[in-house]
Amino acid sequence: MRFYATENDDDGATLSWKTPPHLLDPYVDAAGEELAMVGRELDTLFAAIAERATEESE
Repeated sequence: MRFYATENDDDGATLSWKTPPHLLDPYVDAAGEELAMVGRELDTLFAAIAERATEESE
């Protein structure tokens, strides 16, 4: 799991990532619902990190 920061032609940047539930979903049947729960928890953390990383600095 990782974030991608890519430079845009306008000297801006784009932050992107694949969500943890998307990445973990293929393994949930074998690993159980606990893995799906972990994916949802990580999704919340990833969203918070992305929000903080894209805030305008004062």
